Amino acid sequence: SCGYFDRIFSSKNIKEGSNKCLTTRESYFGSCCVSDEPSEALLEPCDICGTAGQIDWSKTIQFNGTNISCGEFGWIFSSSKIYEGSNQCLRMRASYFGSCCFSTPQDGCNLCGVNAEGNSYELRTDVSIEFDGEALSCVEASYKISSKFEATSATCANAQLTHF
Repeated sequence: SCGYFDRIFSSKNIKEGSNKCLTTRESYFGSCCVSDEPSEALLEPCDICGTAGQIDWSKTIQFNGTNISCGEFGWIFSSSKIYEGSNQCLRMRASYFGSCCFSTPQDGCNLCGVNAEGNSYELRTDVSIEFDGEALSCVEASYKISSKFEATSATCANAQLTHF
């Protein structure tokens, strides 16, 4: 057991830093020693949205003077070793959550909708529109709208009135 090594080191007066000490420590450190610091292998990289939302991969924001996609935060956090729950992670989330994250709607907005008689309309695949400041095909806009906005939201109603 690990306590056995402690007794050997104490009773045989093995000096800290000696070859015997270093060799034994290297062999048994991983299984016998516990650190107050969590192991890096157990830490998860920060997630800009945490558990409260989905990342908008197509959204572009300013970060350190450069335009980046919100999806790039994953790489930034991994390479900079910014871990979930750390102060730096929480500060970044507080700064960028509103721009980069959204909650998935229970009942997503249908851009073409259904009329009073219950007829549905086909989505045009040959037309592009401007939505949320960017040029998108109707298919892209429909996907973006249905994945981000509730059918009963004002944004949904406006999109249907504007682009129907």
